[in-house]
Amino acid sequence: AGTQFFFTFMDFEAFGALESERLRVHWEDSGTEGHVPRGVDLQLAARRLNRALRLSFHGAPTALGPRGLERVRADVLDVLETLAGEPGAKTHAPARPEVRFGPIDVGALDAALVGYLPAPEEAARAVGLASVPGLREVLRSQLFPNGSPRWLERIETPLGASGLLCLPLFADELGASTPEALAARVTEAVLLARRAGVRAFSLAGMLPAYTGFGREVLHRLAQRDGAAEGLAFTTGHATTVVAVVRSVLAAATAVGLDLSEAEVAFVGVGSIGAAAAELLLQVATHPRSLILCDLPRAARRMEEVATHLREQYGFRGHIETAQASGAVADVVYRARLIVGAASTPGALEVDRLAPGTVLVDDSFPALVDVPAAWARMRTRGDVLIVGGGLLDCGAVTRTVDDTAIPSGLRPTLLRGIARTGVASCQLEPLLRRAHPELPPVSGPVEATTAHHYWRVALASGIEAAPLHLGTELIPNSVLATLTGHERTG
Repeated sequence: AGTQFFFTFMDFEAFGALESERLRVHWEDSGTEGHVPRGVDLQLAARRLNRALRLSFHGAPTALGPRGLERVRADVLDVLETLAGEPGAKTHAPARPEVRFGPIDVGALDAALVGYLPAPEEAARAVGLASVPGLREVLRSQLFPNGSPRWLERIETPLGASGLLCLPLFADELGASTPEALAARVTEAVLLARRAGVRAFSLAGMLPAYTGFGREVLHRLAQRDGAAEGLAFTTGHATTVVAVVRSVLAAATAVGLDLSEAEVAFVGVGSIGAAAAELLLQVATHPRSLILCDLPRAARRMEEVATHLREQYGFRGHIETAQASGAVADVVYRARLIVGAASTPGALEVDRLAPGTVLVDDSFPALVDVPAAWARMRTRGDVLIVGGGLLDCGAVTRTVDDTAIPSGLRPTLLRGIARTGVASCQLEPLLRRAHPELPPVSGPVEATTAHHYWRVALASGIEAAPLHLGTELIPNSVLATLTGHERTG
């Protein structure tokens, strides 16, 4: 019958230096694949090399296939990361970003992220201002004196430099515009950046959803004679899906959550939510059961996604769909792990979360009341609530344009932006620059595309950002308390 699984460990360094007067063996250039015996479904070879560990995987196409082999590889790497340190610890210390203040140099930018301001109250908190009547127009006139988009930030990353080009709009104003009108404003911002020499773009937050997943922007650029020539446009959704799934796995590892025993709920099954569910099934152990929750108008889509998860990815557990208007459905609170990718602010009540629940949220606005989430984690320590949209790509230098902000407000502003990680949507055009084989994304992101980005990000050493909520890192004390907590209910 043969051997189904074959594992081998090699330590050539144990032989010492093998050399003569004319010949020397260089172990560094040798592989670890070896000969795969007939009938083996999976071979894993591990080899010690200069205080590192080199791994080689071989899977029989009839037994695993590319997706199965990738899932095995991801599981092994996650286990090794855990063994290398404390549960949830990263294999390398995340680099704290260096933050500078001053005018933005838009020269030699490799990419641009077109974004917008948070709601006026949140923007005021970020710069240390009180929320007063008329604040919206005060901020708009101060930050955008001529009504045009403005460069607010430049980041330097190992993948290149990117600038944040901000529209003179607040988050709570996006829904008031038609997709065509909002796409027209985004297009003008893209053309402004193009005049500065930028050729690669992505969209922040809800801009893809409000512009037909970027299609309206592409349509308008195509209507401008020569405007789209040489431009690389992508929504940023593929890298966002990667960030969500990486964050889910990091959060699960941090609290010792076994996905195979967990019920997982996805709140929002649009472009991000559906693709995240599909990618999770491709790269991780399948959960015990799934809950898909969205607005009533998405009822048909939820059924289609459920069917796709069964037929395309072989999910054998129970899938329950739930409709909710305004708030999440009651069944969501039954889940041990909740993934948020919705757009209804505060739809999930923090006090109703069962002890031991893990929430990874990439919703815009946030699915929970953030102060209430922090209050529960700091006082009771029985849930973990983290953001899901940031990635750690290495050392980052961030330059913030404060020319319209009094210098006395810098400390408050610094607290609002000094975080570890980069917005995943901002990394997408930079990642494509380093890997031209990656396809641009317009329209709802497809699972095959997200998986392509997953493999490239993994190979590039890009990881989930340290567990955080808002601009603050989750304290180790919260993780330590939650790791030993028994879920009830």
